[in-house]
Amino acid sequence: MCEMTSRQRVYAAANHQEPDRVPICFSGHAASGITECPPDYLLTSKLYEHLGIEGRSNGGLLVGATMTRRPDLYGAVICGVPLLDMKRYHKLLAGASWMAEYGDPDVPEEWEYIKKYSPYQNLARSVDYPAVFFYTSTRDDRVHPGHARKMAARMQEYGNEIWYYENMEGGHGGSSTNDQLAYRLALAYTHLWTQLK
Repeated sequence: MCEMTSRQRVYAAANHQEPDRVPICFSGHAASGITECPPDYLLTSKLYEHLGIEGRSNGGLLVGATMTRRPDLYGAVICGVPLLDMKRYHKLLAGASWMAEYGDPDVPEEWEYIKKYSPYQNLARSVDYPAVFFYTSTRDDRVHPGHARKMAARMQEYGNEIWYYENMEGGHGGSSTNDQLAYRLALAYTHLWTQLK
């Protein structure tokens, strides 16, 4: 699985003030897991059929953004308690406190930057996205479960395969007991098992 380096995290936090770095952060994620395999090789060799990506919270934003930018590079996606609608994130739960990090989508100049990577706004009807497993928690007090609900509904409306699980408990962690965590992990591994070749 791909993870952001500390340098990429710094870029992500600074990006709204340095818009020319947008592609570095999210394209960098697409490349970080395949530094030995350029994207063209992934496609011609069909290695993408074996590659899944996973992220939760801000990492859910990361995998959502990379999936909408390069859906052809992944066979499966796991997107947990994600931040996905960057046009409205600041109106839901703790979102307003993140505007220094992401920018203010109500300011036209800042929205010009933000909309380049906002997963929900970049979904396209005609694109064949990899199957996505969204999970969230009804009681998440940081990232509103509406992000995952809305993205899953739109992807399903567009004819893409989605898996969706919403735990009634658990807060931002997505589960409140070991049994709930084990159940969610079983769903995630089942998703990968059935989608990756």
